[in-house]
Amino acid sequence: MKYFTTIALLFLTSISICAAQLKKVSFASDMVTEIDGKVIKFLTGSTWIMEREIVALPLSEGFLICDGPAPIFNKEKIDEYVNALPTVGVLIYSGNTVNVKRVDGIFFLQNGFLGNVIEKMGDGAILKTNDGSLWSIPQYDRYDTGYWLPPYPVLIFANEQYLVNLKKGKKVWIEKRSND
Repeated sequence: MKYFTTIALLFLTSISICAAQLKKVSFASDMVTEIDGKVIKFLTGSTWIMEREIVALPLSEGFLICDGPAPIFNKEKIDEYVNALPTVGVLIYSGNTVNVKRVDGIFFLQNGFLGNVIEKMGDGAILKTNDGSLWSIPQYDRYDTGYWLPPYPVLIFANEQYLVNLKKGKKVWIEKRSND
């Protein structure tokens, strides 16, 4: 239990303190199919034990965030991939943040960056993250970003095409701007 608490504190501290750069993480997004007490199951088949019970209904997208880079998937060496998968992480689901430990199954990690949106400009047309980066939001996603009040934690996909507001669980398209 102390181990989970320590990981959660380090994770949350790194989100709020890391003003110099976005934190490199690996993550999986998946549909939650079942929540039973402290057990949570995902569509791709992984099962996790949560540090504490949460009040949420299944059938929404959840985000599992892990430290370190995502292992490289190779269908010829699936056993190596499964063994390289992290066994602990942080689940962000339906407004809840909770430490989790993998019990069974496989999931597919991808790389990304964790940070905070600290400022919005032009009614959500431009978002500024804690590393100073500026991100343009297309017109059709500004309905959401215009109502989001900074600061809030975000996950940015490594390809820098999507940003997820981790408070709302909502994904929007983004494009990195130069800071001129």
